[in-house]
Amino acid sequence: MTSQENRIPNEREFKVILEDIHSQFRAFGEELISVNRRLDRMEGDIHELKSDVSLLKSDIIVVKMVLKTVATKDDLLVINRRLTALENN
Repeated sequence: MTSQENRIPNEREFKVILEDIHSQFRAFGEELISVNRRLDRMEGDIHELKSDVSLLKSDIIVVKMVLKTVATKDDLLVINRRLTALENN
């Protein structure tokens, strides 16, 4: 290290450094506020999505129950054959 690197900054240089640090913290704070606002908006969206997913889960349960009672294609073919046999008698 040179003696230039080891020297203590004078008062003016120190103030410049402090002003720069202060400016950087201010910019950081402004960005943090912006990020917090975006997160607040996202929280509302996430809450809405959670509600939608809960509703979809409930609907799927109902659809599954109804599907168990719906006739399949094979069931309909059997019924059709029986009906045809009855009509032919």
